[in-house]
Amino acid sequence: MEKLLKQPVKQVIRDYPALEKILAGFSIGCTNCSLGTCLLKDIVEIHNLTIEQEQLLMQRIADVVFPGRKVELPKIARKITPASGNHKLSPPLRELVDEHTIIKKLLARIPELTASIDISSTACTARLNGAIDFIRIYADGFHHAKEEKILFGFFDPASDIIASFVTEHETGRAHVRAVADGIKTADLPAIRDHLAAYGALLTEHIKKEDEILYPWMDQTLTDSQIGQLYAKFAEVNETYSVEVKKQIGIIDNLERSANPGVQ
Repeated sequence: MEKLLKQPVKQVIRDYPALEKILAGFSIGCTNCSLGTCLLKDIVEIHNLTIEQEQLLMQRIADVVFPGRKVELPKIARKITPASGNHKLSPPLRELVDEHTIIKKLLARIPELTASIDISSTACTARLNGAIDFIRIYADGFHHAKEEKILFGFFDPASDIIASFVTEHETGRAHVRAVADGIKTADLPAIRDHLAAYGALLTEHIKKEDEILYPWMDQTLTDSQIGQLYAKFAEVNETYSVEVKKQIGIIDNLERSANPGVQ
C-alpha cells in the first residue's frame, strides 16, 4: 500500500479502473482533472477527509488492489486536522472566490461567443478582443498573479498539487494565445475550439480551487501568513483598481449585448 500511495492518482486509476468509482464516492474527482499528477497520498489531506473516511477509503482501495488479502492500512501523516462541517474561508481566500464569480460571467458567455462568430463583423471582433483583454488583464494578470506570485509562494513549489494548478494556468494561456492568433488570421475553427477549450478548462479549474484547493490552503496557513496575504492582496488591488473596474465593465457590456433588454 505504501508504494501505491506514492504513485500518481491517474496512473493508479489506469491500473485499477474500479478505483475511479470508489474515489468518486468520497467526492474525489481525479479522473476529470486535466493533469492528475498528484500522488495518491496527497488526495487524502487536500480533500479534507476525516480519519474515519481515510481508513474506509484505504480499505476499499486495498480490497481492489489486493483482493482476498489482509493488508495493513497506512495512516497518512497530516499537516492539519480535518475541519468539521463547512470551513469558512479567511478574507484573502474569500476574495479569490469572489473574483472567480466575475470570471465565471465571461465563461457563461463563451457558448454564445463561439456560436455566433462572424470575423467580418467589427462588432463581433470587438467582443472577442474584449474577452481576450479581460482574460489577460483580469483573470490572468490580476487574479492568477495573486495566486502564483503571492498565495502559492507560501507552499512548496515542488508540490505536485501546486504544480498541477500552475500547469492549468499555462494551458489556459496557450488557448488564449491561439484564440488571438485565430482572430488575426480569420481562423474560425481555431477561435471556436480554443475558446471552448479555455471555457471548459477554467470552469473545472475554478471548481477545484473553490471547493478543494482554497479550503485546504486556508487551513494550512498560519494567522500571520493570512495577514501577510491580506496586505499583499491589498497592494495588488490598489495597483489594478482602475483596470479592474474597466475589465468588469467589459463583462457587463458582454452581458448586455447577450441580453439587450436587461439594463
